[in-house]
Amino acid sequence: MESQLRATIHQKIVDSQALPLPRLTRRDIWLPTVKGKATAIIGMRRAGKTSLLRQVLADRDAHGTSREGLLDISFEDERLADLLVEIFYQLCRVGFASSQ
Repeated sequence: MESQLRATIHQKIVDSQALPLPRLTRRDIWLPTVKGKATAIIGMRRAGKTSLLRQVLADRDAHGTSREGLLDISFEDERLADLLVEIFYQLCRVGFASSQ
């Protein structure tokens, strides 16, 4: 079961890297960041959290961050979070191209 789950998450990450970032209406908003740390946004339902995160990804992409270093994946089951992050960092170490 775990190997199937890992394979599914691995494929979702690889597939997300192949998709272009979505085009959104830009919002004039400032988001404080800490270098070397993940960006997390919390808030009420339907408040624009996903759109804002995708805007941040687009900004980082435009400023030269490699697409492989930008993860945009949706998952509803919070139990997947730790496993997802572990697989993402593993892919970062070995490189996305060699995993396909």
